[in-house]
Amino acid sequence: MGQAPAELSLHFADSELAGVQRWPGPNGVAGLQLRWAAAAVLAPAEGPGASPRLGHVRGLLLGLWPAPPQGVPEAVLPLGALLDGELLWQGQCLRQLPLPARLEGPVGLRLWGRRGELWTWQGQGLICDAGGLPFFESLAC
Repeated sequence: MGQAPAELSLHFADSELAGVQRWPGPNGVAGLQLRWAAAAVLAPAEGPGASPRLGHVRGLLLGLWPAPPQGVPEAVLPLGALLDGELLWQGQCLRQLPLPARLEGPVGLRLWGRRGELWTWQGQGLICDAGGLPFFESLAC
């Protein structure tokens, strides 16, 4: 275990979503924060000729704004292991998110749970940073 490298890519597939909470958001715009129990990430190689490292970070928060007016009950989210996910931004469909990230403008997020659940969100921004979080190359005990 060590501190997460400065540059990571969040992979939605094989990540584990823990829950959602209301968040003040930027400039007073109410938002949502998705809490990741274990976010699957790809870290840069440690040296020339080395392969990128697969691993996980715990405690990652992904902020989305604005929050839907009715809120999001946790029962609607695909809590637990995710099968896949995609981020729609500026005409791109991203299956991974380079971190740290701050995306502004129309943004969409789709998350698929392992039991077939689909959660979608449309909004105006997203922020996510793994800085300072512990990096695990393996979650095995």
